[in-house]
Amino acid sequence: MTSFFSNCKNIYEIDFKNFDKSDIKGVKFIFKNCKSLKSLDLSDWNVEKVENLQESFLGCTSLTSLELPNFEKSKLTVLSSTFKECENLSSLDLSTFKTNQVQYMDYTFYGCKSLISLDLSNFDTSSLKNSQYMFKECRALQKLDLSNFKTPKLESMVRMFTDCESLTSLDITNFDTSKVGSMYELFKNCKLLTSLNILNFDTSSVINMDGMFCSCNLLTSIDLSNFNTSRVISMSEMFFNCKSLTSLNLSTFDTSKVLYMSSMLRSCDLLTSLNLSNFNMDSIREIRWMFMDSKNLRYVNLSNSNPNISILVYSYD
Repeated sequence: MTSFFSNCKNIYEIDFKNFDKSDIKGVKFIFKNCKSLKSLDLSDWNVEKVENLQESFLGCTSLTSLELPNFEKSKLTVLSSTFKECENLSSLDLSTFKTNQVQYMDYTFYGCKSLISLDLSNFDTSSLKNSQYMFKECRALQKLDLSNFKTPKLESMVRMFTDCESLTSLDITNFDTSKVGSMYELFKNCKLLTSLNILNFDTSSVINMDGMFCSCNLLTSIDLSNFNTSRVISMSEMFFNCKSLTSLNLSTFDTSKVLYMSSMLRSCDLLTSLNLSNFNMDSIREIRWMFMDSKNLRYVNLSNSNPNISILVYSYD
């Protein structure tokens, strides 16, 4: 049934009453871009043989009700873009999903702008490799408990929580990030987060931290004491627009391989001082606007940096 109703943009109702649902197999792209479809009841489908849910409901922008089958006996391996841009869904029941073999959850809930709650407490992420863009633009989501997520194989978290603008609580304390290569814009625009516990993060494989905390407007502090940045080459906009940060300890940062720091600490309105004496800037290629618009910044210690860029602080009256 792959792509069976794909791009049927004007279908608003499907009656499966006399449909044989006893041996469902391929459902990849099945309802993709059924933009007028308002409700679906698939609760009596037998999906034991289903492995791939890639883009199954992608672009179902009018969908407000979705009754899913029981996936407890399925062999799911792919959840890429499954519910992407289901922008009118306010809730999803994934309690029967068996995910222990799922490797790809990239873009799974991307653009689910109306999603208020999401219970993933039963998710087994032991095989997960890719979670990039997973919750991007889940703008109404207020809480996300991922404390059960154990991710020993995870490689990419690019923009995983970007634009979760209403998120006030996020539990990612059990994440294994030892193989993750990029945390690009990971928490960007999580505007209502007031605290973030990432002490468990192993960043020894991370190369890109661009925009990682950009516009986390309510964070007053971030404990990065366990961060290993020995492989990082880019930190541009890492703390850009963190308007409530009052202090920031970067004393453990190894910046010897960092090439890009442009706008790294830009618009950090409440920071008054920074000790960056540990920063090795010998490899730096781009550093413009590093402290721009951090209007209360009065002191920056760059005593061990490259002498060519030792004076970087803007003066404000």
